[in-house]
Amino acid sequence: MPELDLAGRTLGRYQIIAPLGSGGMAVVYRARQTDLDRIVALKILPPELGLDKSYIARFMQEARSAAALEHPHIVPIYDVGTAEGLHYIAMKYIQGETLKELALREGALDVARAAGLLEQVAGALDYAHANGIIHRDIKPSNMMVDRSGWVYLTDFGLARTGGGSGGLTIAGTVMGTPEYMSPEQAQGLANLGPPSDIYALGIVLYELLTGRMPFRADTPMGMLVARLQQAPTPPRDYRSDLPLPVEDVIMRALARKPEARYQSASELIAALKRAAGLGSQPLAAPLRPDETPGRGVAAADAHTLPRTPYPPAQMAAPPVQPAAPAQLHAPAAPQPATPAAAPTIVTPPPAAAPAHTPPARQGAGRLPLLLGAGVIVLLLLVAGLVVFGRMRSEAAVAERLDAGRAAFERPGGLD
Repeated sequence: MPELDLAGRTLGRYQIIAPLGSGGMAVVYRARQTDLDRIVALKILPPELGLDKSYIARFMQEARSAAALEHPHIVPIYDVGTAEGLHYIAMKYIQGETLKELALREGALDVARAAGLLEQVAGALDYAHANGIIHRDIKPSNMMVDRSGWVYLTDFGLARTGGGSGGLTIAGTVMGTPEYMSPEQAQGLANLGPPSDIYALGIVLYELLTGRMPFRADTPMGMLVARLQQAPTPPRDYRSDLPLPVEDVIMRALARKPEARYQSASELIAALKRAAGLGSQPLAAPLRPDETPGRGVAAADAHTLPRTPYPPAQMAAPPVQPAAPAQLHAPAAPQPATPAAAPTIVTPPPAAAPAHTPPARQGAGRLPLLLGAGVIVLLLLVAGLVVFGRMRSEAAVAERLDAGRAAFERPGGLD
């Protein structure tokens, strides 16, 4: 495909800044949407392909397929149109790298890391299948990882409705990437279903864990024939430290017959986690998708995108819901809340003041003391009265004794 250099030009509402890379049938640019003042990835169909109605139809199909799927792990489509004779798709700009680039940079991944990345893709893939869309081009270069670890499934250029017969692909025509095609896709069968995408996801898993491909051939056609006539090389042949149950999971995903594979992408990942002893809970809650403007890789057909250094990890707030960018969901209506719970509070709420003891409890605590003091006072009063009474009694007796003596001493005695 001839080089298409549009840097510095303006197409409609989009000021093209710089090329990001090119794929099978499009060139992707970093651009600014002038009316909303935001950076986007602008995917443009080259002029020579724009002369072919089938390419235009497939290009528009990509936009429609992706736009119909509102999922936190599927790249959002912003706009589609034509300007100066060029067809374009504007989509979210992803700052990060493709999963292919990540694998080349890091080498073979451990099982937990691979499962954590593909777990996000599996959710997006199952959502597409539930909505009748078969991707047909699942591969690491169509999976974007942003700087916070959020994974996006991209490039629905070959997608079609499951079981449909009125698509753009003619029966017997092979469409896709040979290294990741299922046997039925390699035969050019028209009615592909979800198991075809699950097969491709199994190859991606194989590649992430071993750094190799399950089939070897010198040509694309040889690669297609190999999956129809040969069994995949067991992954433990390349990486002996993989647990045998993990190998069994991968080999089932790569079964030649569609009915022998896992019935969903999530079932595949769940089986992988069980085999590796990773439990059933999500391996990690990814951070909110990074939306900081800057250099990065566009969400587009990017299997030939230039390698760029992986940007440093950036901390971000957790997503509002497990896997959903905030812009994909309308915010809930505000509810009355206490100041400490208000979402706009930046500083931590003040510590709660110590609870005051109710007056009744305080009075109840002093009652025994008052009663004791009252008893003591009462006892003292009684004792005082007794002593005083005794003193008065003794004084009266003494007075009477004195009176008796006086009487005896008077002349005449008591008479």
